[in-house]
Amino acid sequence: MPPILHYSFNPGTTLSVSKSGNNVILSWTGTGTTYDVAKATDKYFLNNSVLAVDIISNTYTFKNGLINEYDQEFFDITDETEENRAAKNNGGDLPPPIPIVEVAPSDLYEGGTGVINGSNFSTFAKDNIIWFDGGVWTRSTSSTTTQLNFVVPRGAISGDLSVSVGRRVSDTIDTIINLEATATTWTSIRTIG
Repeated sequence: MPPILHYSFNPGTTLSVSKSGNNVILSWTGTGTTYDVAKATDKYFLNNSVLAVDIISNTYTFKNGLINEYDQEFFDITDETEENRAAKNNGGDLPPPIPIVEVAPSDLYEGGTGVINGSNFSTFAKDNIIWFDGGVWTRSTSSTTTQLNFVVPRGAISGDLSVSVGRRVSDTIDTIINLEATATTWTSIRTIG
């Protein structure tokens, strides 16, 4: 059963929540020029995470927001003049947004390199951990806030892949690990005898 979605807003902001497939679509009107989007599993925003910071759009798509174990979720949208409930319960600072994996890496094989595109990654490569199904993980070898490079570790298998930066963990995406590089070509096979 999909979660019940609750939302709150500050004076001068009108928020609407809708869904499209498994995505939650948040759209709002307000007087600000940049907005922060937070979600929580409790109405007091004690168990919260930030979805976006300083976005200039008046809409946000929470991809696969309906796929989780929660019975209900709460959302808060604030502009640059308001205090977000997630910040209020974190000593006045918004926690960093969770990493988002937007494009699944392709042509992966054990020992080969991979690239993950998304957002909210750490620019310190070793802070980004790529998790594969079965608990196998590796750290990124280089990174920007929108791209991770990594080497597929021994024992990585097809299935769920996620990225963690500190205690912040992305949603999972499905990925395929090949037995060998798919670009490998066989030119000829000779037999003797």
